[in-house]
Amino acid sequence: MGTTTAYRPPVECPLCYARFNGEPTLRSHIADDHARDELVDFVVRVLEERNLTGGPTEG
Repeated sequence: MGTTTAYRPPVECPLCYARFNGEPTLRSHIADDHARDELVDFVVRVLEERNLTGGPTEG
């Protein structure tokens, strides 16, 4: 019998929605292809949305 591995769906960049085969590739993409300001804006937007909807802010 052959070896079976679990299927892992691609991970998606939350900034541009590009798809990657794993977290290390996504991390490299964000570090290399997105400006720091883009990442900061994204984090602030997510936190504001959580605060407006009463969602968790820690986690």
